Amino acid sequence: MFFHVKTAILIILLTSGVGLAVNAIRTTTKIEPAKFGKRSISPDATPPAAAGPKDAPAGAAAASPAADPHVAVLDDVIKSIGEPNVYFVDARKPEEFAQGHIKGAINLPSTALFENIERVVQYVPQPDLVIVYCGGGNCESSHTVADALRNQFGYINVKVYVKGWEELLTSPKFAELTEVSP
Repeated sequence: MFFHVKTAILIILLTSGVGLAVNAIRTTTKIEPAKFGKRSISPDATPPAAAGPKDAPAGAAAASPAADPHVAVLDDVIKSIGEPNVYFVDARKPEEFAQGHIKGAINLPSTALFENIERVVQYVPQPDLVIVYCGGGNCESSHTVADALRNQFGYINVKVYVKGWEELLTSPKFAELTEVSP
C-alpha cells in the first residue's frame, strides 16, 4: 500500500511540474493586446445609416443586423472585398475552407483558435476591420473567434457576418466574392 501512495505522490508532483513548466513557457509566448496598439475605429462606432432613431422601441436594434456595430451583412462583405485594410477570417473547418471561401480570407477554425492565432496575427497586423464568418444559420464558430480576437488579442473593430457561407451560396455575386483553395 505504501508503494502505491508513493507512486501516486510522485505522479502528482511530476504532472504538476510539467504543468508549471508549460504555463511558464506559454506566458512568454502569450500575445498581449498592447502589442497591436490602438485601432482608429471604435467598436461602438456606428455608421450614420446604421444608427436607428433615438426614440426607437426597445429591441428594435436587435431586429436589424445593420444596427448592431458588431454584425456585418452581405452588403458589408461586398463593399469590403479588395479593401486594403479589411480582413476576412473564416471560422469553419479546414476542409470546408478548402471547398470555397471569401476571396482573401484566412482560415481560423474555432476548434484550433489558439494553435493558429500567431499566423492570423501576422496576416492581420493593424486592420481597420476584421469580418469573421462561418457556415451561417446556427453556427457559433464565428462568434467564438470574433470574441477571442476582441477580448484576448486586442482587435478593436471585429464584426461577425452572421449569415455567412450559407447566404453567400445563394448570392448572385457568389463567383465574384469567393474562391477555392489551391
